[in-house]
Amino acid sequence: MAFLSITFAITWGVIGSYIIWPEAMATRFGEISGSHPFYFLATWAPAISAVVLVLALFGISGLRGLLSRLLMWRCPPGYWAFILVVIPLVFIAGSLIKGGPLLTPLPPEGVGPMVAAMVMMLFLGLIGNITLAILVTPIFNAARGSLLLSMLFHWQLINPFWPDAQPWDSWILVGVAAAVVWWNRKTMFSREGAVTEIILREARS
Repeated sequence: MAFLSITFAITWGVIGSYIIWPEAMATRFGEISGSHPFYFLATWAPAISAVVLVLALFGISGLRGLLSRLLMWRCPPGYWAFILVVIPLVFIAGSLIKGGPLLTPLPPEGVGPMVAAMVMMLFLGLIGNITLAILVTPIFNAARGSLLLSMLFHWQLINPFWPDAQPWDSWILVGVAAAVVWWNRKTMFSREGAVTEIILREARS
């Protein structure tokens, strides 16, 4: 409840203010956009809530244990291939179905802004809908609770280099999610093999 309360207080404290007082907020703080600091604050609300609660309950050592998951890269090769190869192919396939390009056309400014946007997207936050949650869960468990692979998975989904594939990318991902559930049917509905600890035991010690 504390996690949800803090998260929603931050998110709707920011976004709700722009909904209720749009002109006053825009005049004082500027129009909300994907590069506005308030946008990042709202996007990072779950992470901020997690950090606050881990610090309150476990202190600095607990936070160190949580952040150590960013350095966990060991995972079955199939999941790495899924993140680095299959996800891009989903966008490319969806784009080709609608007659689009293989990759997003470069802007007149060149590749620089695209790379900057790609780096920024890596830190925008975690996944927020059922299909993507289903896909990231087996990756998270297979990597023993790695935040790194979860971030890379999310990053691939919003990578600006992949072409616009809507709505076909969503339908393809639904199919992929169904295949993932079937493939992992013995573990997807069980706690066996699942990572459920917030702070890893080795980090606590």
